[in-house]
Amino acid sequence: MSEIKDKLLGLKSKVPSETVSIPGVGEVEVRGLTAAKRDRWEMETFSNKGNTVRNIRASLVSLCLYHDGAPLLGPADVDALGELPAGLVDHLYDIASRVSGLGVKDREVLEGNSDSAR
Repeated sequence: MSEIKDKLLGLKSKVPSETVSIPGVGEVEVRGLTAAKRDRWEMETFSNKGNTVRNIRASLVSLCLYHDGAPLLGPADVDALGELPAGLVDHLYDIASRVSGLGVKDREVLEGNSDSAR
């Protein structure tokens, strides 16, 4: 393998993350999605096209929250996460979006707020 290829593929250990303190809970890591995880999340979101996408924010947050290096939540926790205060989930969603490389346009399309999503 070439040196450039080695360096490029070595970036997989450098997924952006941010530590967040949640009052009354403690610190959690909000870790960005890998390209493959983001594609799966987007496919699941778009596969619901024409249907109501439930808990889009909670679904992204559930994929991005880690504690002690391990995923904190799983798919079975999305509905419960969606029942938390909107301000908290929105805050975590904004961080998860940023560290996952989702831009404003991406979020508009995924959330159905764009002409291209209709």
